[in-house]
Amino acid sequence: MTVSLPAARRRVVVIGAGLGGLAAAIRLANAGCAVTIVEGGARPGGKLGTLKLGGFRFDTGPTIFTLPQLLEDLFAASGERLADHLDLVPCDPSFRFSFRDGVEIRWGENLRELLAQLAALDPRDAAGFLHFLSRSSRIYDELMAYFFRRSFSSPREMLAPRVARAGIILDVTRTLDARMRRYFRDPHLRHIMTFKSIYVGTPPTQVPAAYAAIPYLEFVHGVWYVRGGRGLHAIAEELAALAGRRGVEIRYDTPVKEIAVGPDGVRGVILADDEFIPAGVVVSNADLVHTYGQLIHQRWRRKYTDARLARYEASSSAFILYLGVDRTYPELLHHNVFFPADYAGEMRRIFVDKRPPDDPTIYIGDFAKSDPTLAPPGSSALYVLAPVPHITPAFDWAREADGYRDLVIGKVKALGLPDIEEHIVAEARWTPLDFATRHNNNHGSIFGLSGKWSQSTFFHPPNRSEEIRGLYFAGGSAQPGGGIPLVLLSGEITAGLVLEDLSE
Repeated sequence: MTVSLPAARRRVVVIGAGLGGLAAAIRLANAGCAVTIVEGGARPGGKLGTLKLGGFRFDTGPTIFTLPQLLEDLFAASGERLADHLDLVPCDPSFRFSFRDGVEIRWGENLRELLAQLAALDPRDAAGFLHFLSRSSRIYDELMAYFFRRSFSSPREMLAPRVARAGIILDVTRTLDARMRRYFRDPHLRHIMTFKSIYVGTPPTQVPAAYAAIPYLEFVHGVWYVRGGRGLHAIAEELAALAGRRGVEIRYDTPVKEIAVGPDGVRGVILADDEFIPAGVVVSNADLVHTYGQLIHQRWRRKYTDARLARYEASSSAFILYLGVDRTYPELLHHNVFFPADYAGEMRRIFVDKRPPDDPTIYIGDFAKSDPTLAPPGSSALYVLAPVPHITPAFDWAREADGYRDLVIGKVKALGLPDIEEHIVAEARWTPLDFATRHNNNHGSIFGLSGKWSQSTFFHPPNRSEEIRGLYFAGGSAQPGGGIPLVLLSGEITAGLVLEDLSE
């Protein structure tokens, strides 16, 4: 689709070169729009960044990559092949799940092997998993065909017959926790199948059962990684390069001070150095709360006032250690998850007490398992993550981060890497403060708004602004949500909305 409009209306400014902004920019450029991306940082990717420490290289944000088909579709829509630019490899087994009582499951693509592991826990759960796959395939298909490819603008849309039928398929009256209790008897398996709600920064007792699609797509479609010495950040680099080939101008180290608005809608953006870039369309790939609260003058915000924005609950955050280690750990896979003894207590600590848990779930990514070039020979590039709450007065990260680092390292040592501290040769860390300052994430959250029912889908701010003509949103804080696949889909949704409006 090529848009035949005056140049002023076809001019689009995208704020932020995250995956959602890049995806939207590419699709808009393919349709004939003149697109400029202004990115406050020095490189593309947003939270999907990269960190170099000596001879080690780390991804700084997302570590789980699924549905590469969405990338293939984007490259194909631009007349190119993804395989010519990225070397994708499956992580199989995709996860190693470990419990304090010694139970361990290696979660891979071989159904027969996985069912044998589940049956060893409870023979009834092998059949439960097959039931889960059958049911979740319908949920996944419905989400991809309808919910993940459009932006919902009002709770009134729940009354539409099409949505009502979908609600039955998606099991909207149940939580993820309740649904998984119907499938599985063993508490270890229930835990594995529900903890993925942390992907949207919300406990499994508060998210809809439709989030069962997450473990389903990871099993059926696989978990992937990118070889070539750049980690998953290579996805952002290649999308930025594709955008350039499609005629998109990308300006790095170019923060935005304000979105210029008039009575007729957006007029462009004002940069930090007061340069004005005129545009008939502005797509914000920045955090939605930050965009409304910091980039748009209050006079234009009748609905999204400061008071309303303050009522939105941010998702949880993460404490991350990047560890260059001068030895390898054969027992680690690419993705390793170590669960605490009291998972309910961990959720209560994060989401009720708003304090980092004393016994957190520990994720360890051993990236060199899939790409040895990420670390020197005989070494490991370990990404260690503990889920924590977003920034609140209950915990002072500026003062207490050192102590929490020591707590996390102590847990890692107790989980089977007792000598890790004496082998660390390079180290960095990120706390919620880093996500707040580096990426303007609301309260240092990493998934935008909390994914609880009262803020999801129909109750989430839409990708097309309801009160400012020409303003749109893409990225993890926009619909349909966070994570690499959904962020790419948000770019597709938003580009479609822009083109729909421009064609009127």
